[in-house]
Amino acid sequence: MRVVNKNRTEEQQKKYEYNKKWNDEHKEKCNEYCLKYYYANKDGKIKAYRQLPRVIIQMRETDKKSYEKNKEKNMPKKAQRTREFRFLYPEKYFAQCKALKEIKIVKGTQCEICKKELAKDRHHKDYSKPLEVVLCCRKCHYKLNEGLA
Repeated sequence: MRVVNKNRTEEQQKKYEYNKKWNDEHKEKCNEYCLKYYYANKDGKIKAYRQLPRVIIQMRETDKKSYEKNKEKNMPKKAQRTREFRFLYPEKYFAQCKALKEIKIVKGTQCEICKKELAKDRHHKDYSKPLEVVLCCRKCHYKLNEGLA
């Protein structure tokens, strides 16, 4: 057997050339088909794109009306609970937010209570002092909140 390319035998070269020729023909056919489809549907697409802003504006207006009507009903449960929590416990919410922003938990910090697991939570003993927190793991934080620890 004669070697045509360093890595290909004659048979492999023939297959390569055939596939390359087929791919080129296929691309040409695809391009022709795409152009035909584009020109056949051009007018309809242009009309749809021109009407799109009007449709969006109408949708927004109807959405605003229905949103105002059913504001409380459509609000996600988590957002409702957060709003209620803020209203019922403003001092607690403020302390938690301040601690979240100011006190960073460095990777590898151990729980201050059990000293076994990594600290992931900040526990406030007194919400009037938002920066005085205990860095603890989830289990210990749950116990502290329940009064078990």
